Amino acid sequence: MFETVANQPVTPDAHGVAVLLLIVVALFLFTRDRLPLETSSLSVLIVLVAGFQIFPYERDGVSLGPIQFLAGFGNEALVAICALMMIGEALATTGALQPLATIVSQTWSTRPSLALLLTLVGVAVLSAFINDTPIVVLMIPILVGNFIAREVSCVRCQAADGIRWHRIESGSAGHIECLSPDHGCAD
Repeated sequence: MFETVANQPVTPDAHGVAVLLLIVVALFLFTRDRLPLETSSLSVLIVLVAGFQIFPYERDGVSLGPIQFLAGFGNEALVAICALMMIGEALATTGALQPLATIVSQTWSTRPSLALLLTLVGVAVLSAFINDTPIVVLMIPILVGNFIAREVSCVRCQAADGIRWHRIESGSAGHIECLSPDHGCAD
């Protein structure tokens, strides 16, 4: 009845549905200000591990144990991204980015078009020499702080999910989507 792709059913099994529901719950918990992010994350991780321990995942008679399950969280790319996000938050918390943030904020307040151009050129030049992830990690707190100070909706401008700014990746240019209230982003 259902087609299979690489010997896997097209529809998710009970474990897949449970994980999808847990993702929805996690996203809801992450939006609650009263519950710290660390508590939400730890709760989701505990439910995930406990769920797979109580209801083990088996495929072709082979059970996925806790060691194999948690090994996925040790992926080098995931660890690197998490470390960069922690460094970015530490830079924002300690105020190390404050001088750059002040310059960016002043430029965005007085000349938004020039600020957009300088942001795009700066990101493009940096992107030519270093990985895009650290650039995004450093620029998100600066630009989000700027949008908050200017009372521009970061959600509508999609600042939190990568800002949809100009990035050069593998020779292709990204696209720009409303970064200032002059372009219809303000509430």
